[in-house]
Amino acid sequence: MWRIPGVAVAETQLVPGSGELDVLRTAVDAREAALADGMRADRAREFLTGRVLAGRAASVLGLRHRAVLRSTNGGPRWPGDRTGSITHTRRYAAAAVSLPTVTLAVGLDAEEDRSLGEDAAAFVLTRGELDHVRELQRSDGPAAWDTRIVSAKEAAFKLWSGLTGERLSPMDIDVRLGEHPDGICAAVHGTVLRGRFSVEDGLLRSWVRLPSLVPSAAENSGPAGSSPAQQWHGAPEPRQAGCSPARGEAEHTARELPAASSGVWSVPWVVSRSSVSRGTGASDGQGGSILAARDSNDVSQRSAVISRSLKAMWPSA
Repeated sequence: MWRIPGVAVAETQLVPGSGELDVLRTAVDAREAALADGMRADRAREFLTGRVLAGRAASVLGLRHRAVLRSTNGGPRWPGDRTGSITHTRRYAAAAVSLPTVTLAVGLDAEEDRSLGEDAAAFVLTRGELDHVRELQRSDGPAAWDTRIVSAKEAAFKLWSGLTGERLSPMDIDVRLGEHPDGICAAVHGTVLRGRFSVEDGLLRSWVRLPSLVPSAAENSGPAGSSPAQQWHGAPEPRQAGCSPARGEAEHTARELPAASSGVWSVPWVVSRSSVSRGTGASDGQGGSILAARDSNDVSQRSAVISRSLKAMWPSA
């Protein structure tokens, strides 16, 4: 279950090889369906399910479904009246939507909660993060701390890429966990993004969020009708800082949410012909997850998969 202040989330379990692509195609905008042309069946199913879920999450906020197309950097291009993020694995998909006056940007990531291993982790974790993994193993016991840090990086990558259009390298994002028991602190170019992670039934969910820096759309310095990403460069700068590995030193975000906007919604949703035809139902990630490489037991094949996935996510890597 996702618990993100001021953000509506729709989620569903995916069964590999199941689901009807023709049904999913009719449930989304024709332009969204066209983006899935040429994808292999499982990839198209994940992609289209994400778009359906985005529409479902938007409906919780009273927004009608509008096409979520693709930006020039490969990620989702959200309509100007909303901001959001989409994530999916082979067995799970989720989409988050919020209003720009409440949330400037949000990033989601879901992964299997299994350790990457030292060799793979070295591709994407900074020296400080590798030390942090060892510290967490000593203080909190064995767990997939490396994967949890990488998942937080992916969530931060999606947030920052969608907000600014910048393609980050893994070393541009510095993550620390544990400022509270399930806390995430991600520093990008000195800007702190905060969020949380959870693990349930082997599924890791991570999110980071940047609250709106202005109280209303009318006071936003961006032009009328512009997207949150376009408005970002004219908005006040968020707090500049780094992430401390010490516990109990969490800072407040740049602006607290107004009480009326701090509700939490999470909408479980199952893809089926009946649910799609009733209209109950959508960013995908910016490339395949590096964590998919763990499915390979062959070291050389695993390294090759990691390398290809890294280039898809972070071309400069």
